[in-house]
Amino acid sequence: MAFVSGASALRCHHCGWDTCGSHEELVECNLERVNQVHGNLQRLVNLTQFSELPNLGEFACFELRLTNAHGNRSGTVKSCTVQSAGMCELTDWKSVKVVGCSTCNDRDFCNGFNTLLPAKVDKGAGFSFSMYKTASAAFVPQPRVWCTAVTVFLVALFCRLPSTSL
Repeated sequence: MAFVSGASALRCHHCGWDTCGSHEELVECNLERVNQVHGNLQRLVNLTQFSELPNLGEFACFELRLTNAHGNRSGTVKSCTVQSAGMCELTDWKSVKVVGCSTCNDRDFCNGFNTLLPAKVDKGAGFSFSMYKTASAAFVPQPRVWCTAVTVFLVALFCRLPSTSL
């Protein structure tokens, strides 16, 4: 059975550990994307790779919240899967603990912002679930830091000026 691509395909938010909450792509589900996502999670859990879609309504969006084994690093992954993969029912996760998982297919982008309780933002997690890496933007200094530095300089300069008595 081949899936007919087009307007009928489910669309989901797609992001990895480093990008959820700050850079979520809006993608259309297809078998290639599902297999890519399942492949990226393969070192953590055994997810099926599909050669054909079991049913036309099988695509689902998911949101998966994970912590590391120590519970001190957490993150979120969102993308496409298929219902029959049973992602939220899996119990054999390695090196991580699932702290939240949901799938949906009732509307496009159903795994969007504010679907589960927000995960703690922690960019220093010892592992990554990013689906891809984009080029980093150039560093732009924060305006507050610049203003603070100028203010400190002016205060120091003012304090060094000789005082005049009237």
